[in-house]
Amino acid sequence: MRKDNGSQDVDTTKAELFEAISHPVRIKILEALNEKPRGFAELGRAVGIESGGHLSFHLTKLRHLIRTNSQGDYVLTAEGKDALSAVRPATLDMLRVAVLPFTSISPDPDDEYFADGLTEELITRVSLVKGLEVIARTSVMGFKRKDKKVSEIGKELKVGTLLEGSVRKAGNRIRVSAQLINANTEGHLWGQNYDRNLEDIFAVQSEIAEKMAEALKVKILPRDGDRLSRARTTNMEAYASYLKGMRASESGAREDIERAEANFERAIALDGEFAEAYAGLAFVYATRGIVGGYTGAEAYEKGHSVAAKALALDDALAESHEAMGAIYSLGLKLKEAMQEHEKALELNPNYVVGRYMHAYALMYDGRLDEAILEFKKAEELDPIGAARNGGLCIAYLAMGDEENAFKVAKRFVEIEPDDLNANNVLGYLYLKRGEKEEALRRFSLLSEKGGEGWSGYLGYGLARLGEREEAKKILDRLIERTKFSYVAPTIVAMIYAGLGDREKAFEWLDKAAQVKDPQLVFLTLDHPWFELRSDPHFSEILRTAGL
Repeated sequence: MRKDNGSQDVDTTKAELFEAISHPVRIKILEALNEKPRGFAELGRAVGIESGGHLSFHLTKLRHLIRTNSQGDYVLTAEGKDALSAVRPATLDMLRVAVLPFTSISPDPDDEYFADGLTEELITRVSLVKGLEVIARTSVMGFKRKDKKVSEIGKELKVGTLLEGSVRKAGNRIRVSAQLINANTEGHLWGQNYDRNLEDIFAVQSEIAEKMAEALKVKILPRDGDRLSRARTTNMEAYASYLKGMRASESGAREDIERAEANFERAIALDGEFAEAYAGLAFVYATRGIVGGYTGAEAYEKGHSVAAKALALDDALAESHEAMGAIYSLGLKLKEAMQEHEKALELNPNYVVGRYMHAYALMYDGRLDEAILEFKKAEELDPIGAARNGGLCIAYLAMGDEENAFKVAKRFVEIEPDDLNANNVLGYLYLKRGEKEEALRRFSLLSEKGGEGWSGYLGYGLARLGEREEAKKILDRLIERTKFSYVAPTIVAMIYAGLGDREKAFEWLDKAAQVKDPQLVFLTLDHPWFELRSDPHFSEILRTAGL
């Protein structure tokens, strides 16, 4: 409502409201006043208008949407706020935060790992601030070297606040530039440059996280403040090796995992009190126990030792608990694994690796509805990286919801074409639909990208598609390899299942149960075993394995 000539109330129609703000400058004025009351001169500066007469003209057009308060400052009326909401997109949540990849401007191009490490460290530190939702590294690293406006990135990640910056490392000196930006308005909330010695990097990271919380009016609890100010290590060579190990461990390729192992071991040799390096090494052992390099038992023994050391050094570190959870899963100790996953999330609810691992643990326990909810929570924190995980489509398939399994898998491969779990699900569903060429393409990709650990799916797929001789060739190669190196028995059993040889499939699954093959956790979930589940022998194997 508005007063007309000071005598009577008349309706301000929607048409009048939209006519009043049908100019970009007027929307800027409303945006500026929505942030805070402003005097005439300050308002002009905020919207970039030099001429007082020009500003007065626009204010006249907005006379029904603004008023002056007792201090003489302009403020929005209720109608002004409604009009602003009607013409601008839904405001992105300022407490959802993304730390964009910091740009390396170091003279040595080999120092780019340091910029990537700084990005990850800042994500970890900011994640400790209660009240903030922080997007995972796997989703933000896709914006590295991409020339996109922050408003576009904000919409894509559904975040209202972005931190961006650069780092220059030269010898023992670093220069870090950081700025906090409102993705809704592209306005700067805070910014600062830091010229420090290299050993001060942790203090810089902590200060940036604290300044972000201050700018967003989030209170840091004393316990979280202690975590934020903690230095990971005082040995910069150990820190460099740790960052290189983290970077190498990303791909999952066997040679990269081996390189990560060497870097974590070097970090530990340089600083035997470096909890995060022990946790990183434990994750490597958990991975190598699955993709190859160690038997499950060997990986469990090595991994349990270093994960226990990480916990002994810092049991308030989410990564330490998650590392132990990964090792317990490897050893098929699923109850203990669940406890560690839950503890990790209690310590850091933004820890997306913990979210994924907890979702898998729920899935292993048969709690598929809960697993799906947890995978979706993880996707909120990792909207792009979730496609590199693929667990959600496995959960849907395991519960018999093939429609959603197909939809999710298709969506994931559009984001990450080489995702193994999503392609595995698609291979099976295309097989059921009789789309043989598409099924074969998906199963072939698993072997090509995943190596020996995934070759069983190709053998299974070939057998089911009628290419029995090709399937047997893969089977013969794997059995020959068992004479001189470890091959997960489940891989062999999978091909026998595809060939329809139940006796041999169960023979190799018995071997898998005896050696505690980590892949047995998928026995109730994965499609190669669907037709075996009704056999009493199947239940015996689960009991032998302790599942």
